[in-house]
Amino acid sequence: MKEFYEALEKLQPRRSNVEAARNELNQVINGFAKNIKAINVPIANPDFAYFLNLYKENLSGNIDKWLEFFADLEKQEKIRSDLENSFIVVIYGKVKAGKSTLGNYVAEHRLPSQSVQFEVYDKQNQSRISSSVEGFKTDILECTAEIQLFKIGALAWVDTPGLSSMTKENGDLARNYIDNADFVIFPTSSDSPLQNDEIQQIAELIAVLKKKLSIVITKSDITEEDEVDDEIVQIVLNKDEATRTAQNNDVKARLIEQLQKRQVDYNQSILGDVISLSVNTASRGHKGDNDLYDKSNIEQFYQMLTDSVLAKAQMLKQSAPYDSLSSLITKIVGSNSIDREETLANLKLKLADLKRTASNLEFDAQQSVINLKSNITSLIVNELSTVENTITKENSVSVLESCVNKIHQQVLKLMQEELASAFQNFDTSSFGQMSINADDLKITDRTATITHYVVERRSRRGGFLSGLVGATLGFIAGGPLGAAAGGTAGYALGRKSSGGGTRTYTTEEVVGDNKQEMLSQFTNNLMNYYSDDFQKEIVSFVKTNLTTPIHTVIEQYEQEINQLESTLSKLQAQYAKKQQ
Repeated sequence: MKEFYEALEKLQPRRSNVEAARNELNQVINGFAKNIKAINVPIANPDFAYFLNLYKENLSGNIDKWLEFFADLEKQEKIRSDLENSFIVVIYGKVKAGKSTLGNYVAEHRLPSQSVQFEVYDKQNQSRISSSVEGFKTDILECTAEIQLFKIGALAWVDTPGLSSMTKENGDLARNYIDNADFVIFPTSSDSPLQNDEIQQIAELIAVLKKKLSIVITKSDITEEDEVDDEIVQIVLNKDEATRTAQNNDVKARLIEQLQKRQVDYNQSILGDVISLSVNTASRGHKGDNDLYDKSNIEQFYQMLTDSVLAKAQMLKQSAPYDSLSSLITKIVGSNSIDREETLANLKLKLADLKRTASNLEFDAQQSVINLKSNITSLIVNELSTVENTITKENSVSVLESCVNKIHQQVLKLMQEELASAFQNFDTSSFGQMSINADDLKITDRTATITHYVVERRSRRGGFLSGLVGATLGFIAGGPLGAAAGGTAGYALGRKSSGGGTRTYTTEEVVGDNKQEMLSQFTNNLMNYYSDDFQKEIVSFVKTNLTTPIHTVIEQYEQEINQLESTLSKLQAQYAKKQQ
């Protein structure tokens, strides 16, 4: 014990100047905020644009929260100023864990040459020196209201409100001191050591705040009855060594198990040994019962303070400011074990949800295009089948032009119905219908050239009539080819009957029209246009107005987040070197 207080006389720690590092970190966050603000969200789908803008608002809100963290660091400058270059030990734990009792013992047993100064910080973090106070208040209601501390030389011992008694204001005030702590002592009562809520607090101190700490199992004593001078009296004894060792091992094993389960990184330099002690038996034994005092383990506690704290005070003091910056980065980035709404980890999860929503929307749009192709084909076939029998030479152009207009309007209507989920206000004005040439829609006659043979001999009349009759009969029987065959037969007949010469002549005869060929070509042109050129326009529209903008915005968000995360990781690595 004496060695500890003598070491305080030589303690002159100096805090590192981390102003430049703090400014650099602040600039990184502000640069990220500027880049996020510059991201534009020109999405044609109002619903998805809403989600993207909402995500942007969440990002901005988180940035504001991170900047508040910096403001808190500035507030902590007052604490650093008040405590000057003191080595700050913070005792942090539950109500009735023995925090104030342990602090009072340390203050009381200082060297005669050392003075102690008690102070109280209220909710507004305004210090007032309490010269009339000779120790920490131990009344529960009093302890929940304020931060208490004392100074002995260059040591500042800070007693925080009990965890289960904290209001938000008191919790924030306690956190300010913990953020500035050079070392943390976490007491837990021997009656029920290290409960689940205490493990959670320790995990946060290690994982988020990166604080070096030791666990102290307090009240490690028992009360028995004994008979003294024929009277029954209460006797306080230390718990036996086997019980203490079992509790120590159990506490450390359960804590390590929970830290590993929460994926919290830790090492021996952060998590110190577990010490079991009794301030009650130490106080009683100090008055003359050496055995009771020695077995209280208070000397082991002082040895821990001397060896693990004071001997490393300068190193801890130098690293503590970087601990705070590293802690701030951890709060911003987040972790698997301790998740907060404002962390980058949480933002990345939300961005992954946005990606899935975008993929679903893109798939729906692609499926709509496929459905359109099938529906348009059926539409063209059905529409043409209703007008085919009404088409004549006189009305073919007007009927088919009207048919094209009607088909196009129905196609646009189908597009609006199919793409309604992707585009709330789908503008079809840019989608033109197939251009047509009126001449291609006209029905024209199909003709054939007929050759006539006339036989002439002596009786011109006989030969002529024979050829004419033959050609006519042949045409009736078999069309143009039949007429030729008939003419030949007539010619032969004429020669036989008249014995004269022959002559021939040709005529153009109407043998049909091109209606079916024209309609077939017209149908093919419509099918090709709406299944090829028109479909390409739709796909291009979806890509230009939906797919590409969505992916562009999401990629910008992702790029900025990944860049920030990478930069913060590099800074944290730099801080780790400063802490060594």
